[in-house]
Amino acid sequence: MIVGAGAAGLWVALEMLHQGVLKDNRLLIFEADQDKGKDRTWCFWERETLQNPHLRKLVTHSWSRVSFRTDNRVGNGLSPLLYYYVESSDFYAYAKSSLEGHKNVSFIYERVNRYLSTQNNIELTTNQYRTVKADRVFTSVFKPFFHLPEIDFWQSFVGFWVTFEDEVFTADQFTLMDFDIPQDDAVRFVYMLPVSKSKALIEVTQFHDNAIDAQKAEKLIRNVARKFAAHFTLGDKEQGKIPMSQILETQYLEHHDERITPIGTVSGAIKPSTGYGFLEMKRRAGIIAERIAADEVVNGFKRSPRFKFYDRLLLAILKSEPARGKQIFSALTKGVSPQLLFKFLDEKTSVFEDFKIFNALPVPLFLKYLFKNITVK
Repeated sequence: MIVGAGAAGLWVALEMLHQGVLKDNRLLIFEADQDKGKDRTWCFWERETLQNPHLRKLVTHSWSRVSFRTDNRVGNGLSPLLYYYVESSDFYAYAKSSLEGHKNVSFIYERVNRYLSTQNNIELTTNQYRTVKADRVFTSVFKPFFHLPEIDFWQSFVGFWVTFEDEVFTADQFTLMDFDIPQDDAVRFVYMLPVSKSKALIEVTQFHDNAIDAQKAEKLIRNVARKFAAHFTLGDKEQGKIPMSQILETQYLEHHDERITPIGTVSGAIKPSTGYGFLEMKRRAGIIAERIAADEVVNGFKRSPRFKFYDRLLLAILKSEPARGKQIFSALTKGVSPQLLFKFLDEKTSVFEDFKIFNALPVPLFLKYLFKNITVK
């Protein structure tokens, strides 16, 4: 049974289907919202030739160049990588069409309110008073299975699809982080994804204790848009927040019932320092399906202790001295190639490559917090 038909839950279901797990097993998917719509976008970087058949069908846009300023029309080449875009509504539709025709898969659009762990199974009750029993539960929602721990640092964002009357964008280039906006005692940057020469998602992202104010974000987005041209219209809006904390992984790595497995954000699949997690959810889903096929216990996933420490160090700096965020990320993007940066964010660099990255950063600042972490730990 899967609770929550978002990215994490649907990836698990698709991998179960792909690996033949559903041939002899029945799968129930519970989702509170029957039509989640176009509620978000997912992006990731990968080789120019996508090997995964699901991803090849889902990607609608890609970019071969990256910039760290919205007014930079040259940017940096990403080869052999591309930066890919998946629209949530496309992913939901694709996953449902792949799964709904299977005789052993059922979608139930109800909210799980209670559960009871018995000796033989997990018994769930929904808001429509439906009661079902399952051998295993995979949940991407906290309640009623887990309590949301106190999160004291968030990545929040507000974005609009902006359409211009004129052609103003370089269509094959996106902006990852432009810090040329007021920081206001937070870490703020503009993220921009052109899907044509006249239309782009322009988003303001903030790292802070509190979520960014939507009206303030819209004002910033309008200011950015005016740098391109005077005449434009704001379309669909995207808004959300992602926990920048390692507590989720720590708290749910060892939970009370091995038959209830947290997935997605609940499990710490989102990288705390960046907010990326779409491919990580897919990777974990594949491992989950493999373990089910082998009738093995699905334990929690552990990240590399080395990269967990790097994240802890960076988050400590950004939370304590947010004014240094612009300096840190600006130094990183100027001193490190995009290819190496993305490899580092994928947690695939060697220690030698890590040193090359750290050499581009304000060393005294990191040594200060390194000493603090060593002292505290």
